[in-house]
Amino acid sequence: ADHIGMVETVSGSKITVIEGNFDNAVKRRTINRGWGYIRGYAKPKYAAESTTTSTSSSSGSSKMAMDIKKPIVDVSEWQGEIDWTKAKSVIGGAIIRVAYGTNKYDNYVDRNISECVRLGIPFGVYVYSLAYSESMARAEATKVLSKIKGKTLSLPVYIDIEENKYGYIAKTVAKAFCEEIKKAGFLYGVYSFENYYRNFLSGLSVSGVSLWIA
Repeated sequence: ADHIGMVETVSGSKITVIEGNFDNAVKRRTINRGWGYIRGYAKPKYAAESTTTSTSSSSGSSKMAMDIKKPIVDVSEWQGEIDWTKAKSVIGGAIIRVAYGTNKYDNYVDRNISECVRLGIPFGVYVYSLAYSESMARAEATKVLSKIKGKTLSLPVYIDIEENKYGYIAKTVAKAFCEEIKKAGFLYGVYSFENYYRNFLSGLSVSGVSLWIA
């Protein structure tokens, strides 16, 4: 199974992480540094029950207290109209889908972003990529940026790359997208699943990129 988590402690060669999908629950796990497909690690600075997200000094990023014991949720129109007031008490933040390629905006993107802003919920965004060229990747970045212009995000702007038929150009697409997001002053990242990352994105050379491997 694929796992993604947040580092809690690092002691010698042992890393303790809090995983969001350990047997369909949030649990701690201790693993060896360098094991499997761990790309690296970072140790956050804790303050009581929460910590502050690490962000860029650029205008598109901000610092906001985030409860690390609560999950970061991936939301799109598939979740329908979310009661964000109720959700706030059980989540640490949200990654909101903005668009499906350059074809269409997510039906709930405006509402989801405005509710997170209104309630002070830390959030980032993503686009499901259909790009198979640099220019298409930059166009997807432009589409995302049109929805977050003038807003501050606590989490990155991700490109979600999963289409096997475009795997041959995945690294080029990811790099072009991240370059555009970086120029706009936001944190940037790449989302995929582990097998896709291993087959098409391993060795991605983008300084400062956030990897979301689910």
